[in-house]
Amino acid sequence: MARFFKTVTGAPTGKVEAFTAIAGETKIAFGNILAIGDSTTEYEAAKSLAMPFAGIVQENQSNPFPDTVSVFTDLAHLNSTWN
Repeated sequence: MARFFKTVTGAPTGKVEAFTAIAGETKIAFGNILAIGDSTTEYEAAKSLAMPFAGIVQENQSNPFPDTVSVFTDLAHLNSTWN
């Protein structure tokens, strides 16, 4: 899946800050960047920036995301099923 990523960012950078930096560096509009996360922190940041979002929730774990969020068990599952 490396061909789908230009950068990967993590803590201690805040999510809104990280997403904003990615959009600025790539010159891609927020609405054209897929945010992927396993917590509501990433979801809320993506929502505040009007970014599409995919949730990652392992099998047998409770889903913290609203019903409107597409959820996948892992990145391989997302890769095999994302439109």
